[in-house]
Amino acid sequence: MKIRVAHSLTRLAGGPAYRTDIVIRYLDPDRFDTRLYYGSTSAWDPSSHDEIVRSAPYPCVHIPAMQREIRPLRDAVALAAFAREFRSFSPHIVHTHESKDALLARVAAFACGTPIVLRHYHGFIYGRGYFGKQSNLLAPVFLGIERALNHTTDAILNISEGLNRQAVEDYHLAPRGKTFVLNNAFDLEEFSGQPRDPGLRQGWGIPLHSRLFVMVANFQTPKNHAGGLRAFARFAKRHPEPPAHLALAGQGPLEEEIRRLVQELGIADRVHFLGHRKDIARVLSGCDLFLMSSTSEGTPGALVEALAARVPSACTNVGGIADITAGEERAALAPPWEDEQLCNAMERAAFSPPDMHAVSAAIAREYGAREVANRLMELYEELWLRKTLRD
Repeated sequence: MKIRVAHSLTRLAGGPAYRTDIVIRYLDPDRFDTRLYYGSTSAWDPSSHDEIVRSAPYPCVHIPAMQREIRPLRDAVALAAFAREFRSFSPHIVHTHESKDALLARVAAFACGTPIVLRHYHGFIYGRGYFGKQSNLLAPVFLGIERALNHTTDAILNISEGLNRQAVEDYHLAPRGKTFVLNNAFDLEEFSGQPRDPGLRQGWGIPLHSRLFVMVANFQTPKNHAGGLRAFARFAKRHPEPPAHLALAGQGPLEEEIRRLVQELGIADRVHFLGHRKDIARVLSGCDLFLMSSTSEGTPGALVEALAARVPSACTNVGGIADITAGEERAALAPPWEDEQLCNAMERAAFSPPDMHAVSAAIAREYGAREVANRLMELYEELWLRKTLRD
């Protein structure tokens, strides 16, 4: 008998959509019948992954009324759509991934009597600054909803040991016996096999003989580009030769604000906006160092890919980053919101990097798509066996 699995995503945008698609593609079709239910992107979503629907070897079902924003009438329509779909497909497992779909799909699954329901956290939205000025009001509301739903959810998945600890100890989302760690899945062959190509920078208007940092992140509040820019400005002033430059690969609602800050910091001749890029492996091959200044992360794909591509990295220590980097064995870390310490981490990455070939090999073992998919299939079968034995 095949186990029927329904995955849900609020929208096909951002890292969770991409990582979910990758792991579904590696599930054994002889053992699992999988469908993906997804909502609509919003006008402010910086990018979408519509190519997932076009190329997916599994059925994708659009729930048009589901969006990230809170819209009670649309949410009710989306809830009814989930219930209809689940009654038709009759999944053995409903596997939810983001806040809105985790609310609607779980309520529908409970109502339809789905045997096993999972909540998969790709990061947490309850920390400082995620909702901007409304964080103090909205974060506790969402946290309370999650705690209530998790009481009747069969298993809680987190994408790193660090996030698992946060879920249990900081946010009290579930007891430890109910939580599991499943690393995000990545197709890393393109990154680990990409040859270094420093000459690319000349096409971006960057001198060949420069020290080039890169940030791969859309311009959104949790990515904290401002902190990264301030740390970069300090580094560039301390180490004038070779001249330091910073490439920014991404787009998003805060781009104009970031451009103004670049002017205010006096580094406009050192910062280069590359826009949204789909050739990240190639971009990384042309850079010397990777920089991440986020204040909230789960398992950031950009960092995993940079390490797989053998690029020395400096990052803020938030979310699951320290699990990816094995402390400071694979990258230099700094506390969030601390520009001076992030600059110091950039110096460690630049002047005393680890063995990046060994780092790349370790990342492939832990985050390679096939390895992660095998662990997920084992978890599905373990949960299904437990359920059938209880019944």
